[in-house]
Amino acid sequence: MKYVILLLQGLLLSQITFSKTDTLKVSSKVTGVTVFFNGAQVTRTANAALTKGKQMVIFEDLPVDLSPASIRVKGCPDCTVQSIEHKINYAIDELPAEKKVRDEINETTYKVKDLANQISVLDIEEQLLHKNNKFSGDEQGAQIDQLKTAADFYGIKINQLRAKRLELIKQMEDIMDTRGDLFEELNKIRAQNKKVTSHVQMTVTTKSAGKRTLKAEYYVHGAGWKPAYDFRVNDVEEPLSIVYNANVYQSSGEDWSNVKLNLSTGNPALSSSKPELEPWYIDKKPQQKSKDEEVKTGSVQGMVTDSRSGDVLPFVKIIIKKDNKRMAGTYTDYSGNFNVKPLAAGTYTLETRYAGHENRNIQNIRIKPNEITTQNIKLGPTQIMMSEWDKNKLPEVERINPGYELLKSENEELNVRGSRADANLYYIDGIKVRGSNNLPQAAISTVSVDGVYKKPRTRISTDYISNTLEQNVSHAEYAIEEPYTILSTGEDYNITIKEVQTELNYTYYAAPKLDGDVFLAARLDDPAELNLLPGKTNIFFAGTFTGESYLPADFLSDTLEISLGRDKNISVQRTGKKEVREKRIFSSTVREKAGWEIKLRNNKSKTVNIVVQDQYPITQKSAISIELLNAEGAEVNKDTGLLEWKLNLEPGKTQTVSFEYEVKYPHEMFE
Repeated sequence: MKYVILLLQGLLLSQITFSKTDTLKVSSKVTGVTVFFNGAQVTRTANAALTKGKQMVIFEDLPVDLSPASIRVKGCPDCTVQSIEHKINYAIDELPAEKKVRDEINETTYKVKDLANQISVLDIEEQLLHKNNKFSGDEQGAQIDQLKTAADFYGIKINQLRAKRLELIKQMEDIMDTRGDLFEELNKIRAQNKKVTSHVQMTVTTKSAGKRTLKAEYYVHGAGWKPAYDFRVNDVEEPLSIVYNANVYQSSGEDWSNVKLNLSTGNPALSSSKPELEPWYIDKKPQQKSKDEEVKTGSVQGMVTDSRSGDVLPFVKIIIKKDNKRMAGTYTDYSGNFNVKPLAAGTYTLETRYAGHENRNIQNIRIKPNEITTQNIKLGPTQIMMSEWDKNKLPEVERINPGYELLKSENEELNVRGSRADANLYYIDGIKVRGSNNLPQAAISTVSVDGVYKKPRTRISTDYISNTLEQNVSHAEYAIEEPYTILSTGEDYNITIKEVQTELNYTYYAAPKLDGDVFLAARLDDPAELNLLPGKTNIFFAGTFTGESYLPADFLSDTLEISLGRDKNISVQRTGKKEVREKRIFSSTVREKAGWEIKLRNNKSKTVNIVVQDQYPITQKSAISIELLNAEGAEVNKDTGLLEWKLNLEPGKTQTVSFEYEVKYPHEMFE
């Protein structure tokens, strides 16, 4: 029997030993990020001392909004990862620094209540004086000397009480000011330490003990980048300089500090499954189905202020939820602003968390594709209840300090409300100022410039910073070698990727029927070779900003025309030809004839190539006939009625072109 017991104990001990798994918490840092148009893949690196056999490795302090299905572990070739699990740290012990500030806030609460009690005692004393201020000496009343003595006594006593009361109110003002500072410090500590985090725990088996470098990769939705370009031309004799820029942003919940970035045109949200053809029934309307539909995104931004004083509130926690599930989050900056993007189009709930102020829950915030939703928020300060204070002798509202008031509530208890009064405290040097949207426009021209003088095309590429372009099967990826810091604020960080110089074919363009100025246009041949993406473009000519435009998604054709702005050194004038204008009426038919003359003058010191466009009317009615009588030197498109002259205009010279047309229609058609 004793042998059996020993055997069972041994088996149980061996089972416990076998099932025991060591737990190792590792500290990691972000070492690389691949940013997509929507989302980013983050790589965290940690050095871990692993033991032989099975152990639990935990990556701590990760963002809440990462995609659990995207987690991958790399960097350890002799490790076997048996399981990966993502968990959110809802309950976290209070930090020592936060506890210290909270204790100081509680102490100010007690001090405010103590001062309120002292003020209440003073008010009671003053009430007693008022109730006992009747002098009844004899039937004839008090003597003059008694009244004088009493008046002196009561006057001095009441002045003493009220002076003491003002002194206590001043002390309360100072304490409330300190209390506001403490709440600001508390929220700053919370924002800097990202109180709500998550962690990834993985079961790892190794054949030998030793130090390993583990890399955890995961995907976050709250990030992205947008291409932007500077098109610079100094003179028509010089090539075009294209500066490739990227506006990178993220509000993932973690800062990317001094990391190397990859900017990818890929879309990880697309399905990797090959498309499948469904049966096509001829008697049914075909339905378009696509598994690889691009997600359209927008953003929400705004400012958080105190509802009573109007002061901005920094370090307010912003949480974006959908269907009661957290989707994104951030904190307001020093100026009270927040910006969360990208967010898929839809309806969200916005929640705020700010110590010393009420929490708000704003529902039905609608995010539209490619639009910015503005949501400004006002938070009311929390209250300190002081029922001990005698409220009957106080005015209904007594101003203590700008931003603080003593108010009587509906239940006859006195409340102290307030927040920081000096909004300038929240502003710092270097705050970002958004530029005006009222900028001159320089839209991409669709004018054809065939026939202009062509130059041999050469392209020179210069990297502004060391970077490489990897052309993958389905996307391009820029590897930025210089480290960057991208904070989780939703703000755009501009990164200059490289500069390319390419030869252009320049020509001037005029459509005097629509605009009385002449425009300089440039044609870019084979734009596909430049790997240009849809995005905003800034146009600079002769060192001056002339406007902005946008490269559309379908611009990649054989040529790309760009308008570089107006040139006042070439004049154009369009006038009607009076000698041609006539209208003749026959028995059943009306004939109208018209003509136009276009005069151009070159005030520049060099010959220019200019394309002049105009039009004559066309019709879709068989009863109407239109004949172009004269358009010497013009290329005619009979389908559209477009007339186009390509001229070489010498310096100081004037040249004139003209056209005439006739319209025939039934008399009764326009009676």
